[in-house]
Amino acid sequence: MISLGDQIRKLRKENRLTQKQLADKLQVDQSSISYYEQNKKLPDIYTLQKLASIFDVTIDTLVQARNYSAHAFNPEQAQVVREVESDIKITPEDLKKKFSLVVDGRPATDQEIEDAIRYIAFQRQLNDQKD
Repeated sequence: MISLGDQIRKLRKENRLTQKQLADKLQVDQSSISYYEQNKKLPDIYTLQKLASIFDVTIDTLVQARNYSAHAFNPEQAQVVREVESDIKITPEDLKKKFSLVVDGRPATDQEIEDAIRYIAFQRQLNDQKD
């Protein structure tokens, strides 16, 4: 499996972008791209959305949210993340019915909402690992 950083590097090179060019497109420092590619820092959800747009892929494809081994979790940790994902109590359909989720002036799609929920669960698991 490929790590998020390796995936970003791979897609950046496939798109013939330097770290500086990608950083400019994302409006971040070049060092942020370096940290992402070295798996020293995770991009926030907004940066993930921009990366997905730049590379013309889904966030799910970018972070490989369904396998989690991309971030060097051991099998036990990966299982915990899968359990967290399966314990999500609100469905994207419920979310769309109860809230009008608008990003950049456009309604979020079901896929974007699902990607955001997966990312939140993933980010929380990473934060729990740090504690």
